[in-house]
Amino acid sequence: MIFSGGLNPARFPMGFVNGVCEPIYPHMRVRVNTVFEVARAAGLQTVYADKHPAYDIVRGPSGTGLSEGYFPEMAATPDTVNGTIAYDQLHVNAWLEWIDGITPVNASITSGGSKITGMPAIMGGNFQCVSVAQKTVEYNNDSSLSTGILKAIDFVDSSLGQIVAKLQKKGYYEDSLIIVASKHGQAPIDPKLWNEVDPDALMNATSKPVAWLTVGFLDSVASLSRHSLLTAID
Repeated sequence: MIFSGGLNPARFPMGFVNGVCEPIYPHMRVRVNTVFEVARAAGLQTVYADKHPAYDIVRGPSGTGLSEGYFPEMAATPDTVNGTIAYDQLHVNAWLEWIDGITPVNASITSGGSKITGMPAIMGGNFQCVSVAQKTVEYNNDSSLSTGILKAIDFVDSSLGQIVAKLQKKGYYEDSLIIVASKHGQAPIDPKLWNEVDPDALMNATSKPVAWLTVGFLDSVASLSRHSLLTAID
């Protein structure tokens, strides 16, 4: 069940698994299966690239949902638009290699598995540069897109174009479904509407301690009161 590469089990929380005290991997916290897990159970190949090894969660509770994962650490790159574009290029390179049926260098392989053979049935991953541009460069004062945000969007658009071109070249395009979805935003389009969260107000509203915050709104705070520990994270 455990895969190699990227994560250090010596730093994990421990728990009893079938009567044995073992490190608890991120995917073991997931309570339902994932689309990757379903595909793997059907004998298909699946791959995923994201910003750090904790995205092991897409493997699902069994830990076998990915044929290969590629998780270069996001924290190892500068928190700038150019630095993040260079980082995102690693993901793009991995996707292009996967389409060619090649295992990227430093990809992790599920224990007991083998390297992919041919293009995987499901590929997934993310871009970080637009999010970082929103956080660091932000929008113009008139709410229009800043140069930094436009540069990040252009990079993503160009990268998707490379993927489409590769799929067409390999003859996979007509049989491929490409889904592009947003994850979240990192800054308001109108900066005047931005308000920081007051941790004391949040704790008073939920009667629960706050571990850390990266969001700026108190939406649906009441619905969070059932949690023993509230963590608002990326």
